[in-house]
Amino acid sequence: MRSSGVTIKGVLVVVAILVATSSILFLMNRSVRAGRAQDTDVVRMRNVYVAISMYETVNDGLPPPDLAVLRRDMADDSQFVAVNDPFKVGTSFPIDPAFPNSTVRSPVRISFSYSPIWAESKKFDLGPWEQAQRNLRLGILASYWYGAIDSEHSDGRDTTGPVLRINMDGSVYRLNQRSDPHRLTPQDLFLLRSP
Repeated sequence: MRSSGVTIKGVLVVVAILVATSSILFLMNRSVRAGRAQDTDVVRMRNVYVAISMYETVNDGLPPPDLAVLRRDMADDSQFVAVNDPFKVGTSFPIDPAFPNSTVRSPVRISFSYSPIWAESKKFDLGPWEQAQRNLRLGILASYWYGAIDSEHSDGRDTTGPVLRINMDGSVYRLNQRSDPHRLTPQDLFLLRSP
C-alpha cells in the first residue's frame, strides 16, 4: 500500500517552480521600475525645456547660458535631478555633469546636459542658435545617468548605458549604443545618426 505523504521529489519540484516564478517577477519589476524612472526623467526634461523657452521669450530669443539660471522658474529643485543620479547630496555642484570640474557652480544638482554649454566649451559646433532651433535632429537636453557608474572617475561618470534625450521638436530619443563606450560625446548627446 502506498502512503500519501510528501516526497522529496515533490518538494524539489515545488521549490523549482517558486524559484522560477520569483525570478520572472523580479525581472518584470526591475523592468517596470526602469521604465517609470525614464518616464519621470522625460517629464523633468520637458519641464526644463519649458523653462528654457520662457527664458528665451523674455530675453529676445537668447538661450540661457546654463540651467542654473532657470532655478527661479522651476517648480522645485527635483526637476533638475535624474531619478537614478547617484550624486544628489552636497552643497555645490557643476552646472553640467559633463563638466564636473567646471568653475561655474550650482547650489542644486543638475543631472542634465544642455547644448549651449557644449558650444561655449568648443566641444560642439552648434552654429547660430536660431538655425539650431529649426533643426529637429538637434537635441537640447540629455539625461547623463543611464547605465553603470565608473568608479575610476571622480565624478563617477556613466560609461556604458544609453542616453535619453529631448529633441528640439519635443520628441524623446534613446541612443542605445554610444560612439565611445568610455565617455559621453557631443555627437551622442546632440546628433541623430539617422532621421
